Amino acid sequence: MIIKFRVAEPYQKKDGTWDIREYEMEKEYPDEAVRHSELCTFCGFPSYPECREWCQSEQFAAEKAKKEQ
Repeated sequence: MIIKFRVAEPYQKKDGTWDIREYEMEKEYPDEAVRHSELCTFCGFPSYPECREWCQSEQFAAEKAKKEQ
């Protein structure tokens, strides 16, 4: 499976000001690596799904979903 996403990356110009560089990126994942969310698939932590218990990003997503209900 190939996942395409846009990346926004800040960078500092020679004059000291900051700007954002945007670009598209593709990453290939084997089908068995597809997990319950894109973030978990991208992270690829080897102890999945146990890592969901302590993952701060997972906890934030769960809290946000509760608030939206």
